[in-house]
Amino acid sequence: MGGYVRAITEADLAAANHREYDRGVDPLLQLLVYGPVHGGWAFTNVGGHRVLDHLGARAALRSGSRVLELCCGLADTCRYLAIRYGCAVTGLELNHAQVEAARVRLAADRIGGPRVRVVEADALAWTPDRGYDAVLTVDALMMIHAVDRALAAAFAALRPGGVLVLGEVVPFTTKEFDLLRFLAERSGLALSRQQILDGVWGYDWFGDVRTVDVHIAQVRKKVADAVQISTVRGIGYRLDAKR
Repeated sequence: MGGYVRAITEADLAAANHREYDRGVDPLLQLLVYGPVHGGWAFTNVGGHRVLDHLGARAALRSGSRVLELCCGLADTCRYLAIRYGCAVTGLELNHAQVEAARVRLAADRIGGPRVRVVEADALAWTPDRGYDAVLTVDALMMIHAVDRALAAAFAALRPGGVLVLGEVVPFTTKEFDLLRFLAERSGLALSRQQILDGVWGYDWFGDVRTVDVHIAQVRKKVADAVQISTVRGIGYRLDAKR
């Protein structure tokens, strides 16, 4: 007999955040992971600096680039990118204990520390005070309840020509990502298949409008219940922002 699986709520994620991160640097993780695997860096991604080097290359980071990391935790990813590429990095973090611990670590780093600032704020409510050349997340979207709103906020923080880099475990094709971005930027609006085709595939693309249905189905599978993409009868699709 099948059991009932309760949907994860915003309160659940907040509780998990406090449970996992209020203690700052976990001594056990420091002993077993951060030290021997990541050379002392408090990286939460399994691939460590190799993943960050890949993300930095994809974002074309260089000296002078302005970078925003959502859910930065202890800000070691921010420090690493600042040292590796000479860029200025802003880390956004909701957890107060993590912010305080990050600022202590930054103060002790004479090289990367001055290039990094950590802002204590909710990624869904924060208003950026500057534009960024790149906005990135590294295994962080799983801790955000309304991923669609987070993506929309990330795009709003970008300068013209800026890039969003998602260092998450879910792989998207280029077209799937473009589709998700197009919907997120128009969250709450019912869009026809033709509007989506024109916006994602381009006005000069000629093909069956059902390709939209195929790609919507693929994106839905990958985002699961993190993002709600509704079918609007007689129109097309709508990405619904969670409240």
